[in-house]
Amino acid sequence: MVDLFQSKAYTNSFFEKSKNYGKHLRIDVIVKEWFPVTQAFCLALPSYTGLLTKQILASEGERRNILEEATLISLAIGSGEFSFGTHGLDGIHYRMFARLGEVLGLSLDDLRRHPRGTLVETGILVDAIQETLKDLYLGAGCIRVVEGTAYNIVDAMDRIFHPMKRLDGGPLFTEHQLEYITLHLKLEKDHNRMATDFANALCEMPEHRTTVDAGVEKMSKLFGNYWEALAQAVFVEDHAEVVY
Repeated sequence: MVDLFQSKAYTNSFFEKSKNYGKHLRIDVIVKEWFPVTQAFCLALPSYTGLLTKQILASEGERRNILEEATLISLAIGSGEFSFGTHGLDGIHYRMFARLGEVLGLSLDDLRRHPRGTLVETGILVDAIQETLKDLYLGAGCIRVVEGTAYNIVDAMDRIFHPMKRLDGGPLFTEHQLEYITLHLKLEKDHNRMATDFANALCEMPEHRTTVDAGVEKMSKLFGNYWEALAQAVFVEDHAEVVY
């Protein structure tokens, strides 16, 4: 069984380099490659919750109680990706993230044109997110990896995007444009706990735990590959300094 916290999904070159980087980095690549990942996860969650409702209707007794409890957690995570429907289109989290592209000349439509990103590893990861979330137990493994590493992700992004300055010395990004990062810094530790509770609630039988663990192992590997590839594409020493 893979240990998520020892995997490259949790500790990798991208996270490490975000702690100490020079002026030569491609922040536009981060926006282009993370948008399709967060979009894929967000849009796959509603149908994933539908898998749970089918299981509930086919269950009874304590098993039904467990599945109903798990559904509440899944709904909380999934609806949170849409800001619980209370903030209009601007509250959808992948659209919130896309605001970071505004300063970089990347519109929402530009980002939508590449739903699998431009790196090979991004496309593989997006496909795997969509595929694993079609299965109740593999999907729980995917959610465990996403939410278990999400704080590290936004923490790294915060270190990169928040200090960025314009030529006149002012902040490159407004707080409105940074909202995806600041919001998730507040949310993700709770989401990690919720994802752990969710996976545990589903694993009533040993075979269920085996499948969830297989999902964790698969997605940990693919997220690790993605972050290593992104590190190579973003932190480029011979890249000319980008000014805005």
